Amino acid sequence: MSDPPAKSRAQPDEDSPVSLPDELITEVLSFADAKTLMQMRCVSKFWNFIVSDPKFVKLHFKRSARNPHLTLFLSKSHLDGDNNVVPFSVSRLVENPLITLPNNPYYRLRDKECRFVIGSCNGWLCLLGYSCLSDYRQIWFRFWNPATGKMSQKLGYMWDHMLGLYTHFKFAFGYDNLSETYKIVLSILDEAANRTNSLPRLKFNREGNLLAVTTDDGGFKILANADSLKYLRDIEAYIQRFDANNGLIFHPVQYRIVTIPENMGPDNKVVRLRYSNNGDALLALGSKGIQKLWKWIPNALNPMGMATARFVPKEYRPSSGFLLTHDVPNDSDLAIPCIDISRNDAYGVSACGGLISLFNLISFRVMTSFMQPPPAATFLAFNPEDNNTVLIEREDSEIHIFNIRYHELISILKGHQMYITGIVFSRRLDTMVSSSADGELSSWCMSTWVNKKSVSIQIPGGRNAVAGETKVQFHVDEVKLLVCHETQIAIYDASEMELICQWLPRDGLSSAITSAAYSCNGQLVYATFIDGNIGIFDADSLQLRSRIGSSAYLYQNPSDSQNVYPLVVAAHPENSYQFAIGLSDGYVKIIEPTDSAVWLGQKVPVIWLMDCLCFSHDDKRTHFVIWKMEEFGVEESWAQLLRISYQDLQSVHHDVVDLQYSQWLPLHLSDHANTLILANNQERQAILYNIRDNRAVRTRITDEIQWFSAKVHIESLFSDILEA
Repeated sequence: MSDPPAKSRAQPDEDSPVSLPDELITEVLSFADAKTLMQMRCVSKFWNFIVSDPKFVKLHFKRSARNPHLTLFLSKSHLDGDNNVVPFSVSRLVENPLITLPNNPYYRLRDKECRFVIGSCNGWLCLLGYSCLSDYRQIWFRFWNPATGKMSQKLGYMWDHMLGLYTHFKFAFGYDNLSETYKIVLSILDEAANRTNSLPRLKFNREGNLLAVTTDDGGFKILANADSLKYLRDIEAYIQRFDANNGLIFHPVQYRIVTIPENMGPDNKVVRLRYSNNGDALLALGSKGIQKLWKWIPNALNPMGMATARFVPKEYRPSSGFLLTHDVPNDSDLAIPCIDISRNDAYGVSACGGLISLFNLISFRVMTSFMQPPPAATFLAFNPEDNNTVLIEREDSEIHIFNIRYHELISILKGHQMYITGIVFSRRLDTMVSSSADGELSSWCMSTWVNKKSVSIQIPGGRNAVAGETKVQFHVDEVKLLVCHETQIAIYDASEMELICQWLPRDGLSSAITSAAYSCNGQLVYATFIDGNIGIFDADSLQLRSRIGSSAYLYQNPSDSQNVYPLVVAAHPENSYQFAIGLSDGYVKIIEPTDSAVWLGQKVPVIWLMDCLCFSHDDKRTHFVIWKMEEFGVEESWAQLLRISYQDLQSVHHDVVDLQYSQWLPLHLSDHANTLILANNQERQAILYNIRDNRAVRTRITDEIQWFSAKVHIESLFSDILEA
């Protein structure tokens, strides 16, 4: 470093000012903000020398980290592409003043020929701009230091074809201390191949030499170059194991699994299984006509009698002690068990190749039987508009609409060529959809019972669907339709009966599908396979989120000739992460994730809080949880950082029920862990959550901020990008 400019060192007298030591001046100046220091350079050549010294720049940056900013992204003119980015002090944001951000042209990105902020590093903002030329889009980057006003030229030109495949980009911006270079990482998502709009999140660590990237299945990977591996210590083995499982980790301890001890009896497979509508009971029907009901009984440990895998439900029998059984024909292997429960949980109907039984779900006694076969019933469904009306699907492919109160046949629907295996209702669309064993789907108007449209499920190669069960279920929105066949899982738009997306068995899940069901919130699809695997899929894209191998819930000897596998899956009507499976050996198992594993079924945002890699997730629709990796790269160092009850957020988010569908993103956690700044996709303001008193308030910025685009930013005097 060159010597500083010479200064007069005259001895002070009574009338002359006191001369401060150079070290003290440097120390005092290092606490000033960057904009003030830019002005102080004009005080003297010596002060200009101090502020420009690289050692002082690093010292100042270290001090500035104590007062971070958030880059607030907004539009003052509300014109497309005319965006402002304003660095705003976190400490002032926490004070929560009522404020309108200045309409200062200095912060307009359009004047810098850019539109978006990719990231922040060492005081630099990485900006992205583009222009459209014919069918192509030219993309470039610029680096801007808002505190000093310094700006780079346009860099890193690239071209994007605007037509053809629908392609999205995701960028991350960081600094590699080893090579002393700034880096931009580009992730490309091809929607045509992935059929999903979800973009990965990318985050560098503080040193800039490691990159965490979220994966489509809800996990994440840590990426490093050869020079950075020494920072990972034993992380390399972890990365190899993570990749070996295609980004999925499966351990039995990640799930609570309870086996109901009373099975259905010898050679009695569990073919039908469903929860009561309020979720406190589980009803099963076996292939030999035996029907069982289990309930969770309130006790000291479970006072509300909640359905949970922590406790075994109790078998419920009538006072006579006899099982509820059905008359099954001699050729029982051909009988098709079917069952349904009324919307008020008072009654049920069931059959297994013989008479249809109407039973009381409270006393579990048969009230009456009707419709002597042949033809036998193949599917039963209560009309959601009337608990006294049952739709009876029969072997002759007809649908009989029957009033069980007056024993009156209301109507007969015809149109299928093979026996019917499923029927569901959408009151929103005034539509009923039926499915048959040949893979045909038919939609009917519920008001007139007129057939509106019929389609066949699409089999790759133009082949016809093999005969077998085609199961259907409506999404919670009552528009999307889940279709399950042994060859595929598919999502249809029921309003037009058009295919949206399709998943075919492959890779680790290559065997035939036995059953599939939506989670109650419509975000997941649970599917079972004939080889014993259970797949958990994203309900929008049908991308695999997680897999439970048979070894996690079956304890059979591999040498046994009997192949035990799940035949049916039922999702709990209120707990999105609980489901039950009925097995070919007559047993029923209830599965739910442990508290620390719920995130495996969610798309988790990767974030940095207090210099730690973190991720956040919803926990059973009651809490928002944040985990941190205390030692970067060490899997065993994950620890729970915060667990926030949604009730504590109720003061700012009045509709607590909607919290399960909200998307939350932690933006910043103060150094003393006092205040957490949260963004929520249903709020136009950020949420300031005080951790000490569990109190939440909204910010009071009158501008419409795009909070999910906010970046943590530390002011600096760095000009190293321009010097490179």
